[in-house]
Amino acid sequence: HVFQPDLILLKKRPSCRGILKVSTEPVDVKIIYIVRCIQCDSSFEMNTKLTNNPARGEEQFPRDRFHESRNLDILRAAAVLFVYIGHLISFFSANKSGFFALLARAGVLIFFVHTSLVLMLSMERMHVGGLTLFRNFTIRRAFRIYPLSICSVLCVIAFRIPFMPLETYQWPGWARVLSNLLLIQNVTGVKSVLGPLWSLPWEVQMYLVLPLLFLAWRHRPWKTLIAVWSGTCAVVCIGALLGSRVTHVLIYFPCFLGG
Repeated sequence: HVFQPDLILLKKRPSCRGILKVSTEPVDVKIIYIVRCIQCDSSFEMNTKLTNNPARGEEQFPRDRFHESRNLDILRAAAVLFVYIGHLISFFSANKSGFFALLARAGVLIFFVHTSLVLMLSMERMHVGGLTLFRNFTIRRAFRIYPLSICSVLCVIAFRIPFMPLETYQWPGWARVLSNLLLIQNVTGVKSVLGPLWSLPWEVQMYLVLPLLFLAWRHRPWKTLIAVWSGTCAVVCIGALLGSRVTHVLIYFPCFLGG
């Protein structure tokens, strides 16, 4: 049987005031998980008891195995600050490729690692595999990224927005517009119509690879994963030195693989 949670019911004692976290007296809460098999539709109940004792200043809740750590929030916040501060200072600086430009790029690389890790956790919570996992994951990610990116490209054309601030708008041409709409600029070798769009092609292409990596490597020992990641870094570095076009497409693959 392959079981997944179908419904969660909370039954509280009549003495409970408000929600559990702000109760003014000890409260026992009984959680009933109605778990249903996704193959034969059979079901059963699992009971979990939670205890909240404000007198002791303790709250006892079951932690989800895949609950996102607060460290991920800290990592996300650090990446946002790196990108914001790096772009802000670089904009007013004469040196556009100095330390703060590298700081902004480092923030993007952190985002790549963070995105991969969070999406892996998301796929773990889906409790499906094979073609179903690939289909559900790619459809959800496509609807997450394409509508807003397409709207951005169309706004650039409609309102004649330049690639970067203080630059003059130039018609990009239909080939470049189509590449930006499909988010394949790194494959076709054309420039993004708007500066912040440069990283999205790598995101989209990694969405196609992550489900395969998840299915193939989630049960592998960590030493094997480290070896694969190290080998990928070496291949990308050698390809970059040789100027390979394929390596340009895979250049950020070690970041996603790290996640």
